[in-house]
Amino acid sequence: MARDASSVQQHDVDALRELGLTDVDVADIVFAAAARSFFTRVLDGLGAQLDVETAETFAPEILASLVVGRPVAEV
Repeated sequence: MARDASSVQQHDVDALRELGLTDVDVADIVFAAAARSFFTRVLDGLGAQLDVETAETFAPEILASLVVGRPVAEV
């Protein structure tokens, strides 16, 4: 969805339902992915970087997902 939202088909949604997700769950996933994509593009478009203090509050695996394409600002 994040790479090409227009490629999502009904069978993709059905596969999530088969895993036990509800329509609300699927919508939450779409909303979260869209918000993350929007937020990343806005920050990249502004040349903004995550500050060190905020970066230090995240576990390494979470931090890695937050700084895709742009490193944490240096002190």
